[in-house]
Order: sequence, then structure tokens, then C-alpha cells
Amino acid sequence: MKKTLVTSLVASLCFLSLSAFAATEISQKEAESLKHVKSITVTENTVNECVHKISKLADKEGADFFVIKNFSSIGNGSQAVVTSDLYRK
Repeated sequence: MKKTLVTSLVASLCFLSLSAFAATEISQKEAESLKHVKSITVTENTVNECVHKISKLADKEGADFFVIKNFSSIGNGSQAVVTSDLYRK
């Protein structure tokens, strides 16, 4: 029981520390004073999956924030396509 509790606690702390560094979605107005890193386009099954993937890619690029510029669907609406600009402080 004690080992399970410790394992759960460690897993929770790891999740919290990883999510603390995730890039955050902001508005275009908020991005005006930040440095543009690059633009990316991702395709996934849902818009939420796209946003999650953009956040991960932004982290890999060293970006702190992202702005959703455009979204559409392809394949009779079966997939979402989201374009975003990445920014850093």
C-alpha cells in the first residue's frame, strides 16, 4: 500500500512539473510584444488534439506561447487542420 501511494505521488508530481512548462495559447494582441518563433500547421482527428500537439511542438521549439491563426477540416470533416504562430518572451 505504501509503495503504491509513493508511486502515485511521484507520477502526479512528474505530471504537474511537465504541464507547468507547456506552451500556452494567447491572443494575437498579447503576442504583439513577443518574439515570433515560427508558424506551424498540424492535422489531427479533433481541434483539441491539434491544440495539444501545437503546445508540445511549441515546447520543442523553445516557444512559450502560441496563437491559433486558422482552423479548417478535411476529409469530409473527419480531420481538423490548425495553423498557429509560436512566440517566446
